Amino acid sequence: MRTHQHRTLVALALAGAMGLTACAGDDPATFEQVEGEADGETGADEAVASADPADGATEEESTAVEPAEPQTVELEETRHVSEDEEAFSVTVHDVSVHDYYVEAEVTVVNDSDDELATWYGASNNSPRLYDDRGREFTFQPQAGGEGETLYLQGREGVDAVFVFAGRVDPETSSLTLDLEALGESWSQLTFEVPLGGSR
Repeated sequence: MRTHQHRTLVALALAGAMGLTACAGDDPATFEQVEGEADGETGADEAVASADPADGATEEESTAVEPAEPQTVELEETRHVSEDEEAFSVTVHDVSVHDYYVEAEVTVVNDSDDELATWYGASNNSPRLYDDRGREFTFQPQAGGEGETLYLQGREGVDAVFVFAGRVDPETSSLTLDLEALGESWSQLTFEVPLGGSR
């Protein structure tokens, strides 16, 4: 094998190993060149890039998004709907805020003898979650549930976890779970979730 090909293979192997090492940890990748080590192509030394905050960057200048503190708000709030053809109840047990998503644990019970159409696995006819600043979080249908409506037979109930994608801002003081998009009889079903703001 020629020397040039050998150097190229060694360089590729080292680059791959460094990339895998950088991907394996939680810390952002930083690559520094050892002093005196020359660039393989030109022989010139490269400038060392450093992500050290002591290089003059202050906390205020940082553009990193602060993750929301994980928390669970216990609600145990139930709403009953009783109309001519439909009767059902919805209980929101709790709402959990995670780094990149929010979960709402709910129970829906069909209190009538007729079939009840609940949520639809699409953005136009599904539960909504928004914060006090007007930001809406995207409903995530269960795997395989996209485009499908969940029906409950008479006197049947279901425990479910609604998942909404998005990061809650640390300054958010409340979230609202809104079920009005599910249909006319669901129009008064909103649940306020206090978060306390400045978490």
